[in-house]
Amino acid sequence: MVDTLGLLILLLIPATNVQDSDAGQELRIDARYKSHRLKKIYADQGHKQWLVDWIQQWLAFVVEVVVKPSEQRGFQVHPKYWIVERFFAWLNMYRRLSKDYEQTVSSSEGVIYLASIHIMARKLVKLQHQTNS
Repeated sequence: MVDTLGLLILLLIPATNVQDSDAGQELRIDARYKSHRLKKIYADQGHKQWLVDWIQQWLAFVVEVVVKPSEQRGFQVHPKYWIVERFFAWLNMYRRLSKDYEQTVSSSEGVIYLASIHIMARKLVKLQHQTNS
C-alpha cells in the first residue's frame, strides 16, 4: 500500500496461492491501526465486491475500485493506479529487487523497506534543495 506520492505505507507479501481480496482484508486492517489519516483507498479490479463492502462497513474507508474499460485495447494509464505501478518501477531500480534473490519473506520485506527508505530520503533531499534555491 502506497500513498498518493508513491511512498510505502504498508507492506504485505502473501503466499502465491492467496487471492488479492483475501490478502487485502488483512492489509486494510493493518492500515486502519497504523495510519489514522487514511480516508480513501484506490484498489484494482482484482478486489472482490465483498471486500469493498466489508472495508466500507467495518473500517470506514471510502474504497474506489479502478476498473479497466471493456473497450480498452492495449496499455492505458488509469487514474491513481499508475502510482502503485510507479512504485514497483522504482523498486526495480534496486538490484536485489530486480529478481527474487531473497530466501525468506522477511528478508524480502526488509530489502523492500530499505529501498523505500532510500526513495523517501532522496525525495526529501530533493525537496529541501528546491526550497533552499
